[in-house]
Amino acid sequence: MTTENAVTYPPASNQQGGYPPPNEPVGGQPQYGQQSPYGQQPYGQQPYGQPQFPPPGYGAPAIQYPLAGWWARVGAVLLDVALIVAAELVLVLIAMLLAKITPILAGIFGVLGYIALLGFGLWNLVFLQGTTGQTLGKRWMGLQLIGVPTGQPIGPGMTFVRQLAHSLDSLSFFLGYLWPLWDQQKQTFADKLCNTVVIYGGK
Repeated sequence: MTTENAVTYPPASNQQGGYPPPNEPVGGQPQYGQQSPYGQQPYGQQPYGQPQFPPPGYGAPAIQYPLAGWWARVGAVLLDVALIVAAELVLVLIAMLLAKITPILAGIFGVLGYIALLGFGLWNLVFLQGTTGQTLGKRWMGLQLIGVPTGQPIGPGMTFVRQLAHSLDSLSFFLGYLWPLWDQQKQTFADKLCNTVVIYGGK
């Protein structure tokens, strides 16, 4: 793993909704006779175009997070979509069976099923991802969404804004979704707008 494919933060606090840093410490408190790595770069400047971050606290080692690859992110999205599709198929089959009994009952079930699917999507994409940094798909792929300034999940509110910002990724023939293929920080347009990255290492 090279520094071009990672982003460095101070160690994340073990607060509710977060996860411990996935990789071993890099740097750390200097030993006797060794030069401190924190003195090599001015505050706010990182090599290889990495995003700015607050300096680590006294004695706190920097943590390096490997940025998630494009295919891993696509896999996580496909898993999330597969969950919705599978649930929708089950609801359609049940509605078809109910329609043989009474169309009214099938219609009521269809409306309630649609509301349930919408609620599940909001829970998975907004609440779960906002509080833990992971949708179910990201969890299964071992990925996590974090904010660049903090290295922590960005919260449901900002996650909802990021989901809306994905409309920018759909412009110009979905160019924003392809942007991580060559972007140094592997960010979509929505990531850049909300100052987020997707990393490996989530539980």
